[in-house]
Amino acid sequence: LLISKHNLANRYQYLGQYNKSRSFYNEVLELSAKLYNKYLEAGAYDGIANCYFEEKNYENAKRYFGDAKAIHLEMADSIELSVSCINLGYIEEVQGNYGEALAYYQQSEDYLQEKGGLDAQFDLVRMLSDGYANVGDYEKASEYYQKQTILSDSLYDEGVVNAIEETEGKYQVKGLKQTQLKQ
Repeated sequence: LLISKHNLANRYQYLGQYNKSRSFYNEVLELSAKLYNKYLEAGAYDGIANCYFEEKNYENAKRYFGDAKAIHLEMADSIELSVSCINLGYIEEVQGNYGEALAYYQQSEDYLQEKGGLDAQFDLVRMLSDGYANVGDYEKASEYYQKQTILSDSLYDEGVVNAIEETEGKYQVKGLKQTQLKQ
């Protein structure tokens, strides 16, 4: 029931029916609190925040992203904490508060250092590069742009490695089948 309501909230959000979406997210908040499901509770706060963001109600969006961040902090979930900081930073950036945006992006970077994923790091350093350019610190912007290039190469290398491993695996399976057929 809880996941179904969460899925309905997501669907209404996707359709741009934000009041209906928030209604279902609020039901998810109630149920997840009763069931002690912090992960879905944080997801509901994020969903409500996204609805407000789409409506350009940035103060409420910040409030709900902040609520989600507090839960992620309680759960010590570094990846989701990083995402919360990116969301809060992006709102500040949209509002022209570049210094505050950078502070959130830097917090996000700190959380990613604990448990980074290359994709998330790539997005973050791109945002930091843009953020520093927005405040006129082109030296820092260039530094993060270089990090972005390095991460881009790493992502490409990781993709190549995965493709090679997949191909090798196919050939190994094919070789085993041929060996079994010969026996």
